[in-house]
Amino acid sequence: TLFRSVNDPWELAQASEILNGRIIKRWALEGVRFVAPSSTWIEATVELAAGVEIQPNVVLRGKTRIASGAVIKVGSVIEDSEVASGSQVGPYAHLRPGTQVGENCKIGNFVELKKAKIGKKTSIAHLSYLGDAEVGAQVNIGCGFVTCNYDGRSKHVTKIEDEAFVGSDC
Repeated sequence: TLFRSVNDPWELAQASEILNGRIIKRWALEGVRFVAPSSTWIEATVELAAGVEIQPNVVLRGKTRIASGAVIKVGSVIEDSEVASGSQVGPYAHLRPGTQVGENCKIGNFVELKKAKIGKKTSIAHLSYLGDAEVGAQVNIGCGFVTCNYDGRSKHVTKIEDEAFVGSDC
């Protein structure tokens, strides 16, 4: 169908689904692997490289860019962020605006990053929140890590240097 009327929220949802299907098809034809395309949502502003794998129930929004060899696992949401080559995100990770994940990183289960810069080969395996943070290369962040960098008036940047090991529940 070339034309479709949109007169109510239901018809808008149907039209949005058609557009999303076209976006996914375009990326698939350019070499992106979708495990379950019908459960994936990608906005038109997202940029994907050939060789990316997108697993089920993933949502990609805004000016997100994902490089070749990256794997975005089940249930992850990425907004206005960058994921470098060879990195894994998820399952169920949330990358909020301003996040940059370096090469060959592991951003694991239930990790949330906001305005965080993550150095190459860094692992944040599970159940952690890093906001307004600069994390170096080859860092290992333990389970349950949270950056607390708000003093009641201002946000501050948390800096973690290269090759640091941060234990659980910090």
